Amino acid sequence: MSQKIKKLFTKSKYRLNSSNTENVSDWEDIQNVTLRSKHYSHDDTYLTESEDEIVRRRHKRHSFPLESQIIQNTENDSRDDGSPFVTDWFLYFTNGQLKLSFNDLFDALIDGIRKEGQLRSESELNKILNDLIDIKTDDSIKSEDKRMKQLEEACAKLYTKTSFLFEVVNRTLRDSDRSKLTSLGPYCFLVYNYIGSQIPKYTLIQRYIGRIGNSTQSSSIVVYRGCGATMGLINGYRQAAGQKDKYFKWLSFVSTSLDENVAKTFIYNVLYEIKLHQKASNDQFANLENISYHVDEREILLRPGVRFRVSRVETIETDKVKDITKIYISIVPSFISRLM
Repeated sequence: MSQKIKKLFTKSKYRLNSSNTENVSDWEDIQNVTLRSKHYSHDDTYLTESEDEIVRRRHKRHSFPLESQIIQNTENDSRDDGSPFVTDWFLYFTNGQLKLSFNDLFDALIDGIRKEGQLRSESELNKILNDLIDIKTDDSIKSEDKRMKQLEEACAKLYTKTSFLFEVVNRTLRDSDRSKLTSLGPYCFLVYNYIGSQIPKYTLIQRYIGRIGNSTQSSSIVVYRGCGATMGLINGYRQAAGQKDKYFKWLSFVSTSLDENVAKTFIYNVLYEIKLHQKASNDQFANLENISYHVDEREILLRPGVRFRVSRVETIETDKVKDITKIYISIVPSFISRLM
């Protein structure tokens, strides 16, 4: 992360009192107040409007409020793996046949992004569309399957771009906004499948058997996420900590980092430490470092619908902020990798 950007992330004169923040929408308001205000770096220079917008969007992607008005926890494991929004779009678009062609999906993708971007900057929208159109016009790729995989990767890469796309997508998924099923369903489907495709298909049955017979012995990696949460949600996590029959679910895509220091730059009042079991859960996350527009973020992207248990909750201090709630969670394995 560049020094100028890092200074901006870690120096905010507009931090609000998180203990009084009880509504999901409050966190989005805090982000807008904090990141739209003029920020000066330590060398008395300030970012231009375009630079500030890039930083604001990067910050918002990593700390997008995950809390939904929809119930997120269950007394028992409902086994409702995956994203209902993505699944419903897939069933709707294919008329229940569960088959689609590259051309049909591509056209729906372009139409949907164009619709969502019609009130945005025309140049910003055109850059997104041109990146995708290049894939369709590439005559060197003949295989339908390879074209689909390239489109999935392009959409995952676009998620890391400083554009309007990630924000409208995550708000739609988090709030289960079915009015955007047609416009954003294709994009969500492609990124969802990209994450699920990071393992070879032939290993799926081995993974299923391994989960049943020896699911506790898989190696794990740890990722981090700094963001904000209401005290109601934090207290819910505290009460659920250590209980194996208490599950939570995130409905949107979730940006995390392999680097705890990166995650700390996005903190409002919460730092998540997230354990991912590589063998049991590696269809639920993708390492975007090799395709990201911002390699320094070391981003690991979690797919919509991941379920998790809370191990413990504690209060910590960082170099910049006191009274941070650190929440230790473990992602629960899913049995859904791809929808096609």
